[in-house]
Amino acid sequence: MIVWVFAGGGQSEISGLLPYLRREFPNCDFQRVTPVSNKEGIKPNKLGAKPKTDRASQALTGKSLLKEIEERLNHKFRLNDPMCDLILIFDDLDYPSQGTNDPNEFCQQKSQEFGDLLNQVWQNNPNIPPVNHIIGFAKPELESWVIADWDQTLARDPDFRDKCKAMQHWLVSDRQLSFKDPEDFGLDPAFPQSYHQKLSNAIIQASEQKEGMRYSKQLHTARFIKQLDSAIAQQKCPEFRKFFTSLSRLTSPSKS
Repeated sequence: MIVWVFAGGGQSEISGLLPYLRREFPNCDFQRVTPVSNKEGIKPNKLGAKPKTDRASQALTGKSLLKEIEERLNHKFRLNDPMCDLILIFDDLDYPSQGTNDPNEFCQQKSQEFGDLLNQVWQNNPNIPPVNHIIGFAKPELESWVIADWDQTLARDPDFRDKCKAMQHWLVSDRQLSFKDPEDFGLDPAFPQSYHQKLSNAIIQASEQKEGMRYSKQLHTARFIKQLDSAIAQQKCPEFRKFFTSLSRLTSPSKS
């Protein structure tokens, strides 16, 4: 089964999410469309407008990701690229739009926007048969998965095992992070400003509380996502569980 992947974000998604998906779903050929790496250049083609440069295509989310998905799908159609069997759109749920204070509402809003975009793309390309799609989210970021599987990833890593307990203590006491419900980071009404904090930044700050390696989203998040125990992450991250279950159902051999 060929799966075109449109993911927001940057290097963590390139280096971590795609290898993780390929490990967990070996019957699928996950083909990254966004984000793209700096090394894999898209060659200009006379058949269609040239997509954005590789660097400009990284770290996209929200509206910019919507526009990028539409451009790249239309570009593939103009080039008559072999059609995929499934489209996977993946984004995070940090930084909700102004006035949106309910994370579930924000999730539904983004799902609706991505779904509407795909419907519009199919309407604009009536000769292209629609394929199934799945929309998944990291809530609020991929790092919630790392927190869920902390003991098997960061706590065992040579870069952090000497200070993982200090980092954990700081995250719990100073950032009110629940290691049982990491997807709820920033929802404590006693700390309303934290809803707009980035979980990745909190982990970086935790690593800075003690001498030693500073956490890197690009390096460490990617490494830990590749090592992720899906069963543990599903126990603590309902949004991840929903995504994993839906993807398992759509990519099961009986569906291919």
